[in-house]
Amino acid sequence: MATSRNWIDHEEDILPTILKEMVANGVRCETDNFKASTFVTVAFKMNEKIPGINIELKYIQNQLKRLKEKYSSAYDMMNTSRFG
Repeated sequence: MATSRNWIDHEEDILPTILKEMVANGVRCETDNFKASTFVTVAFKMNEKIPGINIELKYIQNQLKRLKEKYSSAYDMMNTSRFG
């Protein structure tokens, strides 16, 4: 049975900040995706910044996927003619 996790605003704010730091440190592959070990580091950093969060890698990966989908939709809307 699949489990889900509800993210609070503070966690959603911290995740992109950590991911930006990781990109600045050059942890992306040639395909512009994150390396597998990156998610281990992200989980560690989130646990440092939010004591007691005890977040699992799968939740970080799923949240990143969800954020990409949201960004992609917003990007497409903004680049559609006659929008905004």
